[in-house]
Amino acid sequence: MDRLYTFARSVLTRPVSAVVFPLLVFLSGFLVQVILPYLAINLSGQGSLLSPPDPAVIQGQEIYVTEGCQYCHTQQLRPVALDHKRFSKLEEFGYFPQPVAAEYDYDSPSVAGSIRIGGDLSRSGLKSKSELEALLAGKASGPAAALHDYGYLFDEEAGDGLFLSWKIKAMIGSGAYLSEAYQISVFEKLKEKSKGDALVAFLLDRGKKQREFAGKYYRD
Repeated sequence: MDRLYTFARSVLTRPVSAVVFPLLVFLSGFLVQVILPYLAINLSGQGSLLSPPDPAVIQGQEIYVTEGCQYCHTQQLRPVALDHKRFSKLEEFGYFPQPVAAEYDYDSPSVAGSIRIGGDLSRSGLKSKSELEALLAGKASGPAAALHDYGYLFDEEAGDGLFLSWKIKAMIGSGAYLSEAYQISVFEKLKEKSKGDALVAFLLDRGKKQREFAGKYYRD
């Protein structure tokens, strides 16, 4: 400790050292924490994940958050064999069943979650539309149906699109790959859709692109 104290004192009592040394420490940390990890990122093939989803998907995420689904479900399939076996299909996804960063580009806010009481939903797009509708309406069989009695969502309008339009405008301002034409399209896209329809659209989007691209071109 005495040596460390002496070293720190010798550095900080010299004006030049007091400026240069902290700067070197900062640049070293920046190199290790930012530059080197970025150089290690492999973006090959992930451009296919950047196409924007249907606006109903973004509205569906709002319903997902409003109903508190994230408190019981995660969307971060872990890269371990047990998770793959329980929540994914290796025959469809090949070696890339776990989520990658590009899958969350249109999530605002992120709903990856941390507590897994129910199943992981990062690959809920593997289910059929009728299966998800039956589950959410409480009409499916099994214990999960009793915990998902959200039939009332199918009787409520998804919204007039105004809130979603402003949300997309904010996302564009934050750098999301969305356009003004996309923002305007939400009014037409939400016509005659219920909150339940939007939630189902959101769940069907989870893993859809990975199944169509990574599963198709990268599986063994």
